Amino acid sequence: MSDTVRVSIVTPCYNSERTVAQTIASVRAQTFTAWEHVVVDDGSTDRSAAIIAGLSAEEPRLRLVRQPNRGVAAARNRGYAECGVESAYVLFLDADDCAEPTMLAAMVAYLDAHPQVGMLHCDICYIDAEGNDLGTELPEIGPFVRYGVDGGRVRRLAPDEPETPFFAVFAPARIIPSVTLLRRSVYARTPGWDEQFGQPCEDTHLFLHMALLAPVHFLPARLLRYRIHAGQSTRGRKIHHQKQKLYALWRNRTDLPDEAQALIREAVRLREGQLLPLLGLSEARRYLRRGDYAVALRCVLGALKRRLRHAVLAGPV
Repeated sequence: MSDTVRVSIVTPCYNSERTVAQTIASVRAQTFTAWEHVVVDDGSTDRSAAIIAGLSAEEPRLRLVRQPNRGVAAARNRGYAECGVESAYVLFLDADDCAEPTMLAAMVAYLDAHPQVGMLHCDICYIDAEGNDLGTELPEIGPFVRYGVDGGRVRRLAPDEPETPFFAVFAPARIIPSVTLLRRSVYARTPGWDEQFGQPCEDTHLFLHMALLAPVHFLPARLLRYRIHAGQSTRGRKIHHQKQKLYALWRNRTDLPDEAQALIREAVRLREGQLLPLLGLSEARRYLRRGDYAVALRCVLGALKRRLRHAVLAGPV
């Protein structure tokens, strides 16, 4: 294979001494070899930087960049700036996740064959803090689901339907950086990672920009091992606050072309008028199966309240 770098991999790292070596090893084990890997140590206070430096001494495609602690978005932006300019694709791989050996080969082949696609995401399986297999679905997280629109109605997209429309990204579709290969020419037209937005949902914020610029597709293959551990930013109360911040920001955008603003308004309408009530009823069924009838009733009432409020705001058809 040519020595030309085709994929730039950026890993932000903060106090990840327990997992970063496994992440790097998963990159080195790729069957696709035309990559560079820039790991940005974001002011770690543990042995992360020393571990990365030791591995970079034996792997010429791996490079350590160090900076004072500025947050994950700043680390990703710094890593991208440190990459070479010749790569066609960019992967932002977190320091606690592991790529399956065929991940780059499969995703690069897909994007090579579909030049109109700007962003490709894949499916995952879960591992615990020690790397033990947890399967493909966790009760507290639920299955990976994408939502599309058919005849004005929200519906689930089947795994073999590749297109992930703007509405699905907005919903959101639980797309994370580690499963997403970005076409560099499209990514370069976005503002990059918003260093003021904070975690989580900073990824959805970027991916919405990508989805406005080019089609987003899904590859139904489990090509990443996603690590579940205590303290993740994607768990707990913080994610609810950040979601509210994300939707408030995008609902009120006036800096985009009229066509993009119309797309956002339609996504807001579908999410609030159809998807959230649908999800509320799904939650109700889950609690009913558990025998939590009071909670199930609250979910049903909440879904009805959302649907009625949206109908009132929308006015007569």
